[in-house]
Amino acid sequence: MYRMQGLWIHCCTIEESSLNYRGISTDKNGVLIVPTPSDLGGHLLSVLTPGQTGLVRSLHAVEGFAQRLAALGFRIGRPVTVVRCAPMGGPIQVRVGTTDVMLRRAEASRIEVAITP
Repeated sequence: MYRMQGLWIHCCTIEESSLNYRGISTDKNGVLIVPTPSDLGGHLLSVLTPGQTGLVRSLHAVEGFAQRLAALGFRIGRPVTVVRCAPMGGPIQVRVGTTDVMLRRAEASRIEVAITP
């Protein structure tokens, strides 16, 4: 997977007719081009600052991890609030409902949110 000009480029070929996810396209060589969450109007949970709130838009995780996140309360449409961020790339404390969860930044970057005012 490569990132060029704000797009994630996956090195594989795929038929144009099998693309069923919004915003995905192929270049002239048949390489799959997937826009980043910010290109689609979303943000990753890992870039929110303390006090910011967002609604979960999607989980970009393998099935087992996505199920674990769902069990912790990370479901599409649920509000999440960043409580605090540890310095130097440390974990992020997130509030989902009445539950506080500590997530690694790598895990938080798998959660796409829409920032709410």
